[in-house]
Amino acid sequence: MSWQLTDCHPDPAIPVFFAIPDRAKVLNKIASLVLTALASIVVAVTIPGCGSSDSSTPAVSPRASQTDDPAAIVDPTDKSAADQDAEPKRLDDSVDTPSMDREVKIANADAFVSQGDFAGAETELQKLLVADPTDAEILFRLANVAALAGDLPKAIELLAEIPPEHPQAGLPALGQSADWCFQLKRYDEAARHYEKVLTLVPQAAQALRQLAYLRNRQGRRHEAAEYVHELCKLGDVRQDELHSLMALSDAMYDDPSTAETLQAGERPYWPIGASGQARKSFDDKQYADVIALLEDSVADGTAAPTVVALYGLATAEAQDNERFLQWYSQADDQVQQCAEYWAAVGAYLIDQRKFNQAIRALAEAIQRDPTDVQSLGRIRYAFLAIKDDQTANRFIQRWVQIWETLRVNNIVAATKIPDPDSIAELASALEVIDRRLEAVLWRALEQHYRNSPASERTKLGNLQRQLVSDGQMFASPASRWCGLDLTKYALPDIKGVASSDGPAKFASGPPSDSAITPASLANIAQAVGLKHQYAVAKDPVKIGFAVYQMLGGGVAVSDYDLDGNVDLYLAQGGCDPPEFKGDQTDQLYRNVDGLLVDATQSADASDFAYTIGVTSGDWNQDGFSDLVINNIGSSELLINNGDGTFNRRSMGAVDHLNRVPSSVAMADLTDDGLPDIYQANYVDDPQMLLKPETDESGKPLSPILPSKYRPGPDQLIVNDGAGGSNERRWSADLSHDSTTLGVIIADFDGQPGAEVFTANDMYANCLWRRTAEGKWDNEALVRGCAFSYSGAATAAMGVAASDFQNNGTIDIHVTNFAGENVSLYLNNQGTFQDRSILYQLGKDSHDMLGFGTQAIDYDNNGLRDLAVTNGHIDDAVSNTSPFEQLPQLFRNLGGRFEIAEVDDASDYWSSTHLGRTMAKLDFNRDGKNDLVVTHIEQPTALLLNQTPTKNHWLQLQLVGTKSERDSTGARIRLRGGGQEWTDWVIAGDGYLCHNEDAVCFGVGENTVLDEVVVDWPSGTRQVFSSISVDRRILIVEGDETVFTLFESK
Repeated sequence: MSWQLTDCHPDPAIPVFFAIPDRAKVLNKIASLVLTALASIVVAVTIPGCGSSDSSTPAVSPRASQTDDPAAIVDPTDKSAADQDAEPKRLDDSVDTPSMDREVKIANADAFVSQGDFAGAETELQKLLVADPTDAEILFRLANVAALAGDLPKAIELLAEIPPEHPQAGLPALGQSADWCFQLKRYDEAARHYEKVLTLVPQAAQALRQLAYLRNRQGRRHEAAEYVHELCKLGDVRQDELHSLMALSDAMYDDPSTAETLQAGERPYWPIGASGQARKSFDDKQYADVIALLEDSVADGTAAPTVVALYGLATAEAQDNERFLQWYSQADDQVQQCAEYWAAVGAYLIDQRKFNQAIRALAEAIQRDPTDVQSLGRIRYAFLAIKDDQTANRFIQRWVQIWETLRVNNIVAATKIPDPDSIAELASALEVIDRRLEAVLWRALEQHYRNSPASERTKLGNLQRQLVSDGQMFASPASRWCGLDLTKYALPDIKGVASSDGPAKFASGPPSDSAITPASLANIAQAVGLKHQYAVAKDPVKIGFAVYQMLGGGVAVSDYDLDGNVDLYLAQGGCDPPEFKGDQTDQLYRNVDGLLVDATQSADASDFAYTIGVTSGDWNQDGFSDLVINNIGSSELLINNGDGTFNRRSMGAVDHLNRVPSSVAMADLTDDGLPDIYQANYVDDPQMLLKPETDESGKPLSPILPSKYRPGPDQLIVNDGAGGSNERRWSADLSHDSTTLGVIIADFDGQPGAEVFTANDMYANCLWRRTAEGKWDNEALVRGCAFSYSGAATAAMGVAASDFQNNGTIDIHVTNFAGENVSLYLNNQGTFQDRSILYQLGKDSHDMLGFGTQAIDYDNNGLRDLAVTNGHIDDAVSNTSPFEQLPQLFRNLGGRFEIAEVDDASDYWSSTHLGRTMAKLDFNRDGKNDLVVTHIEQPTALLLNQTPTKNHWLQLQLVGTKSERDSTGARIRLRGGGQEWTDWVIAGDGYLCHNEDAVCFGVGENTVLDEVVVDWPSGTRQVFSSISVDRRILIVEGDETVFTLFESK
């Protein structure tokens, strides 16, 4: 069976029951007497109402059901039930007994049943019913005969003749009818019968249990929780039911295709109806599927209020503002009482940056559903946005506590026979978040699995009754709001709140199916002589990585010898602690007429340390590309001597052997016209050498996560202009230390100069912008790119920045951990909104662990596509996605993306890898975007773009004069044929890498561009007219001449 986050129920037959309160005891004793009395007359006819049976077998003796049902509510000290079973009573001693003829007819009917002659049995019983059409016993017998004959609808009709108010038979008839309706999949009718049972006996556990089971399978999880809460109060609850309370937005789900694996005593949580399927789709973050499944029932008014609320939340999560606003305008009072109604409103308001209104909406959602981690994350985001860090910290603490509960719950649910210590840990976690009754019930399960003395269970039973008596059962309203009074925030009114735009409308329109060009990229590394493989240790290591071994190694693309061909510098690990020095070096490959030649030694470019990130840039502004090597220990600056060799300089006076570096970028960050170095650091902790715990086979149980370590401080290395440098912390505020992986330096605000975006693993992303006073402020939160759409930090890895909307503004694509969608931060007038779901990137990215990513236009049609390399961080037992993974190419269709099939004779795209760094280049000078990809313990790939296309292109290299020479932060805008394209000169380039120093445009069918506009980092603008395409041009700041470097062959 496939279990979801909190839906695992390894042994649902294990009950948790204590002696119930006196009133409930009396009611259940009465019910027992009723059923036993009826059973004395209808020997093998009745199920004790509300029993659980999915087969079409007839009812069994209620006495047997009482004994066999492991979750039956009984008081083990009460002997009366057994005594009553020993001496069954008649249905009603006051009723005149029929003549001997009645007994004969009943005996004859029984004989016919035993012979399988159901028609004969029915004939005998019908004779008695003619005499008394209201005879409850005969009606029950006839219903049982109909059931045995396979006619359950008729059986139900017969039981309907017994009034619910009948003092002895009404309750059993309702319960039996409900069970048979359930078997016939007449679920609404079954629910009505169960609910009627509860009006007669409010604490009838079996009715509560069946309703909870039904609602869970229908995806109506919050309704199911109300019934399970009642079972908890009774002290009669099963393990699967306790699991169901952990996260109410998640599905209770078993795969129907695995029915043959169902074991005795297990209740399958196969989805029922569209709402059941919709809940599973919501759990899988397939929000468009949820909308499609529920739209008709919501529109015609037949959906339950909780289902309508789920639909609304799906529209909000899908970022479908048009549908959301329509839903919101039609939601009635009943829908507005639902937790997911307020979660939807809060999500929408966060997206619209109406933070004060969002706080109250999310508070209402949390009050109704304290397990709602999404709303907890979003409310924390809202408080941070209004600069109430203290309150935000309260909610993030609560968020962490709930996630810890879910983590331990998953451990308990993962095995058939749970570890009692894990159950005890779960109970403790529940106590921390004020869910004391659940904690007591889990402790009862713990005692069961430990085979503890009855005295221990008695103590827990006393505690359970005391909690119920005191009303201290579930999380209090105060604890749900972290002890705060949030009513001071007004209830929101969305009327008048403007909706953000939907997908961008391109001037040329999205490409039609006939205009879509199939992609073709093949790995030519071996053919051109590229023989590089990144190693994480001196000897090969396949699994069980320390934190520094997970990151892989980078690549810098440059033309270091200025011969017009692109060269590669590739990082190498290949060594071990404590010195992190070995006999494997980074490699410099020189491109000689299309073949790659190892020039590492001849160029004096060797480095035998453990290298992770690399970059290229003109440090000394002499026109030759220099190299920066980000090592464990001492990072290095390789100054290009201009003669094909390099001169080495160490950066920093201290070897940081406890520090794991990551990406590195070169750009002017001090506004003096000279490039500086941004050095990102992942962790800085002496425990960085720790390896993960393993099972008996040596396989890691869970991968090492960055939360175990102190994050590393990013560094700024300032160019002093005289050949030296000064190193300092990027931010003096220690709270800004983050586990940085990806870095992009570009013009994010449209003003002269450049800003820095960092993708942080499990920490909020940062967007650093320079103030008028020259200080760097982190504006990611206020600009909307700190968190994902869910309001939570992601495990961000790589970054690609470009104009994915073709609206002239820079957007950001971030790859994330498995189980998280990528983030697509689209720029909306200077602020960002994560639109990964709306642009249909969520489904195909959710199960992948993405690292390097690049914005490329693979067919030069003018729309930026996305390439991603994927691979898990370790081959762990806990992984929910494969260790090695496929690379992905997402085709931009103008308002959405889709996976593009790649024609690849090398089979690279159909093979799995441990992908890490991805850089882009034009290796063969044909105007198409090629890619170089590094992996862990697998050969590096060079993917040549061989896509057949008639589209045209233009590539630009800029040389700054007032600006620093590489011109990072420059914006380039092309206009032609009524269309416009914008891109930027970027440093950092995403993850551990540096792209080729050229800005590449696909311009579709345009052969001449009306205008090329360059906005330089210095603030100056140059405009060039009538520019022909299919060539690479060089533009020098302040020079009106356009130089052609090469043209299409």
